Amino acid sequence: MAEHQITCVTKETVQSPSPHQHIASVGTADGNRYTVQQVIAKMNAGDTFYTKTPSATKRAGVESYTCSTCKAPIIRTKPDAELSNNLDNLPKCP
Repeated sequence: MAEHQITCVTKETVQSPSPHQHIASVGTADGNRYTVQQVIAKMNAGDTFYTKTPSATKRAGVESYTCSTCKAPIIRTKPDAELSNNLDNLPKCP
């Protein structure tokens, strides 16, 4: 079981049933890239994914979730009061 710090994301627009965005893949601090499906599979196998605030003081866990709009399996940051460590606020992967 490993821990992976997510440092960047790529997003894709899903058109159905209405246009909205999902995280499509993530980049980690060790230089790896994972699709959302790979992240979910790794979490199901016991790995942990997380983000940190830019100051690196607040850590937020990442969890799998079902999109309320299209019912697709996605990932999201576990809810907390810190916005800067949310997946949606991380920089775009190069």
